[in-house]
Amino acid sequence: MVLDKHNKKSKINVADRDLKLMQLEEEIKKKKDFLLEKRVEIEKKEGLNQYLELVKKEYLDFYEEEVNKKKMELQAMTILNDYIHFLEDEKHLVNNELITAKHDKKEILNEINKIKKDLNKITKAKP
Repeated sequence: MVLDKHNKKSKINVADRDLKLMQLEEEIKKKKDFLLEKRVEIEKKEGLNQYLELVKKEYLDFYEEEVNKKKMELQAMTILNDYIHFLEDEKHLVNNELITAKHDKKEILNEINKIKKDLNKITKAKP
């Protein structure tokens, strides 16, 4: 009978141990599932980040291109303005041409101001 009592205790210990092992296995499974979900989530975010990096690069390229265009426009208009100023000062123009040159100069100065405003607007929105 002593053996029988010891045998029951062993069976209970084995049952408790088996129950604990099953609980641990369940916890391990949950952790694995959690890690798998996180990996998938990270991969999605990584893909999104790569997409955002591409969008950002394209935006920066566009930004630089726009700034360069505006600078070139400003330079061209400044050259035209300087040339008209030179013609006015050197008296190379007759009355009708002088009137036209002054009108053109006014338009060029307006365009220069417009370009400067555009350039300022673009550079204020600098990424």
